[in-house]
Amino acid sequence: MRSKHLIEELEKKTGLSRSTIFEHLSSFEVKLEIYREMGRYYLPDQWKAFSNSQSRKQYGFPIVPFEVTQRIYDAESERYLPPNFQRPFPSVGFNMWNFNDYPVRVRVRVRMILGGRDKGLIPDPKGYYNDETEMTFGPKPDGLVNGNFSVTEECEKSGEELTLQVSVIAIDPDNIGHRLSPKSWTYMRKENSWFYEPRVFVEEQWPNLRLG
Repeated sequence: MRSKHLIEELEKKTGLSRSTIFEHLSSFEVKLEIYREMGRYYLPDQWKAFSNSQSRKQYGFPIVPFEVTQRIYDAESERYLPPNFQRPFPSVGFNMWNFNDYPVRVRVRVRMILGGRDKGLIPDPKGYYNDETEMTFGPKPDGLVNGNFSVTEECEKSGEELTLQVSVIAIDPDNIGHRLSPKSWTYMRKENSWFYEPRVFVEEQWPNLRLG
């Protein structure tokens, strides 16, 4: 088997880097020969799982903490400013950090739940908070500090309970997406602050994304 053509084919089919493929060439080669003998020229689910496991071994599961808050973070002192410096609602703050030794791309969806009803994603014209635009972070300690979006007028003026559910996909350098645990926060209107909700309100679907 011609290794050059093999590596090129594996790059296209797995999305892995050439160095990763070279490191595991013998394993890939055996699997490719078996699949070809069976006449299966597509990438089987077992092979996808194998290639994804190599990425997890190389990079580990991404650590990308995030939060919704009204408080303003002072990056210089690495502390939050006093409560009297909080954002006025309906503006909402968003912080996210890349705690990994490698760069990541992230896709973020902030969903509004009003009175238990799904009101859709945040209307963000730049697309950072409604999964229309990827965010790109370098290795730690890069991230987004004091990001900001606004909820709709309906959510702002309603007396019903408002919850924001944040769902995140972190994509490693091998282009494999890792679904982080969704987190939700419910707004306390009188206090102008949020409390954490340890539950998922809406199960997000991520079509056309290679998940690890």
